[in-house]
Amino acid sequence: KGSTSCTSCEAGKFVANTSALSCDSCPKGKYQGSTGSSSCLDCVAGTFSNSKGAVLCDNCALQYDSVAGSRSCLISTNGYFLIYDADGNVTSEVCPAGASCYGADYAPAPKKGHWVDRSSYDYASDIYACPRDTCKGSTSSDSCWEVNAYNISNEDCNKDELLCSEGASGPLCGSCDDGYVYRGETKTCSQCGDAKSFAYTIMGIVGGFPI
Repeated sequence: KGSTSCTSCEAGKFVANTSALSCDSCPKGKYQGSTGSSSCLDCVAGTFSNSKGAVLCDNCALQYDSVAGSRSCLISTNGYFLIYDADGNVTSEVCPAGASCYGADYAPAPKKGHWVDRSSYDYASDIYACPRDTCKGSTSSDSCWEVNAYNISNEDCNKDELLCSEGASGPLCGSCDDGYVYRGETKTCSQCGDAKSFAYTIMGIVGGFPI
């Protein structure tokens, strides 16, 4: 008259308890390659399953990545970054010159000597070389470079502190803050109280070279 339990479910399905009368398909993001299983396994990072009852998970395309248990690959792999179009579609593009791309949902982070306009993610791929040595660049995948934090400027993600060396600010880190003076010899901003800065300031006034 039929089995009262499902102890030999086919691959791609599972039975949660021995009293169940039928097997359930593994949900999206999971898989099961064995028969007679009581659970399904998460697709590992870098793979996905977008259908129920998966026996295996599919690999993400070269420039894409995923976290464990994913239904799709919607983050970038290392060396790439995400671009969003007006319709909400997402593509993963190669990192622009002058920047480091740490994959996942991180925006391109300028290398030393480069700058980016953080007012909008639309400008994330426009990396500019700085004429002064005041652009310090980013050396790690700081959370401030995540897409959701990109255009936020607060104490934790102040754009000038992220992009510029001490005393510098503004586009291309081309301005010196109050209390700082630009030194043409080093192409940096130094505190006005610094003895060397004061000396260079006087020399600049007397000699007529830019400070």
